[in-house]
Amino acid sequence: VALAAAKLLPPSTDPCGRLVYGVPTPENYNMAVGKVDYQFTAQHSLCGRDLYDRGALNQPNRWDTDKTNFLNSNVLKQTATEQAFTLGDTYLLGSNTVNSARVAFNRGFSFRSQHPDLPSWPKLGAKMYGYPDPSYVGLAVTGGVTLQTGAGGGAGNFKQVINTYGANDDVSWVHGTHQAAFGVSLLRMTEVNTVQSIPQGGASFNGSILGLGYADFLTGNAATFVQNNPTTHNNSQWFFAAYASDTWKATRKLTLSYGVRWEPFFPVEFTDGTTYLLDLVKLRQGVKTKQYTNAPPGVFYSGDPGVGKNSAQNTQWGSISPRVGLAWDVTGDGRTSIRAAYGMFNDFVPLIAQFGSNNIPPFSPR
Repeated sequence: VALAAAKLLPPSTDPCGRLVYGVPTPENYNMAVGKVDYQFTAQHSLCGRDLYDRGALNQPNRWDTDKTNFLNSNVLKQTATEQAFTLGDTYLLGSNTVNSARVAFNRGFSFRSQHPDLPSWPKLGAKMYGYPDPSYVGLAVTGGVTLQTGAGGGAGNFKQVINTYGANDDVSWVHGTHQAAFGVSLLRMTEVNTVQSIPQGGASFNGSILGLGYADFLTGNAATFVQNNPTTHNNSQWFFAAYASDTWKATRKLTLSYGVRWEPFFPVEFTDGTTYLLDLVKLRQGVKTKQYTNAPPGVFYSGDPGVGKNSAQNTQWGSISPRVGLAWDVTGDGRTSIRAAYGMFNDFVPLIAQFGSNNIPPFSPR
């Protein structure tokens, strides 16, 4: 296998076999923005904007254009497209009240891939299973050649599709020394990731057996060899928020601001059912799932008590966040001010950071 892989490398004129080479990585960017404003009446206006970015990253595969050096296969083909569309409606309900409504749609697509027909470990002579499409090899030799890309010591393809649909409505009302504001926001986020990072196998040889990376490679003494099945992560989540606030000109020198925001947490939905729950108490008690015979204690899946069909997370309705602040013009001449504020804020982990939850057995044996 090692000799077959070595044949893929270009010859070197250096007596020690060193090879110096460079790989061009051209990138192309293309962006277009369109905007429209329309005034129906003195009280009513409409606006729209569309941003289309075809060149978020558009990098060709070097191996497609130059097959004289197999090391060029390390440069992945990468394409990405992003689009953001917004439509807004503004209406004056009176001389002191404004209502603003917005709807938005954002989408993103990215694809990273190696050449679709690179030699795999089975093609190089290893007696193992290899996924027929795509075909590639993941190899890293300390002090030597690297034929790999992607996470986990492997190579391959990664495709991501993200969509966000949203709407919000905000009202601003001025009355005397008060300026009140309140509104609501609703979002639906979806994300699909198709990962083929190491299904063909990723091997590393670091010299831990014979002292040299190449010596371990030629004798088949791998330090690590990792392989898993291709995986698809299909996640989605709802987001909702409502708020009310008031800015009060209490005196000529003092302005107070106060309000509250309500942001209930909605679970991340694993649409393909690849969700699990880790219960440390039941782990210590040795309690096991009834879904899979060989699962370790403390890990529970869809169908077990406390685990929903598509999520192990719980809805949290009580996320109330108060805000209060003040601004004090000390002398009244605008030259010295003291400001103070306090607030509570909630956040949640983005979908992209949670797709690794699918990467456990039995959904993704490794």
